[in-house]
Amino acid sequence: MQLWGDNGQTQILKQIVDHNCSNPSLKLQTIKAIPVCNDFNTDFNTETWPGLVQRLRQMQASDSFEHRVNWNLQLENLNHFPKILRSAATMLFLRGDDAYDTSELDFALPQLYSARFSTGLKCFRDSHRFFRHEKACSALLNSQAIVQPLQRVIHKASDMLAEKAYLHHYQKFGVGLQMFEEVLLNCQNTLDSY
Repeated sequence: MQLWGDNGQTQILKQIVDHNCSNPSLKLQTIKAIPVCNDFNTDFNTETWPGLVQRLRQMQASDSFEHRVNWNLQLENLNHFPKILRSAATMLFLRGDDAYDTSELDFALPQLYSARFSTGLKCFRDSHRFFRHEKACSALLNSQAIVQPLQRVIHKASDMLAEKAYLHHYQKFGVGLQMFEEVLLNCQNTLDSY
């Protein structure tokens, strides 16, 4: 898929919204990207496209960062891992040498996607290097990865609101209890969608 329009302007934002946010109730995004290394180490990098794509897929499925990838998670055998992280949509970005010759089939597995809302995978390729890396791979995910952090934020904010902590500071600027309750309700509705 092409990142740039005929007139040279980027078309990516419209494509992200159309693909990853096709369901209005599922609008939160997370990003996973590899390799993550110092620019001074790029000369010693020996990454391969299959290795990068496989690592990124495992990061997506287990909702982990590169240094904490769960390699025991086998997507082919879901009976042992019922709590696999599912996505509504994924946009895969492959940048660097031979990006057009790389297969994204590891990300096309139906086990990675929700049966209810999925728009699946869309892949973008670009031959330009990303920060001197010969190969770079990233995924923009509309997935359940946001659930736990959002639950923690809602819980903490609800506890603080129940105690009316710092509320007097916000009231000086016209932000009252009712506005906080509306925001928390909106956050909870978004969380329930996932």
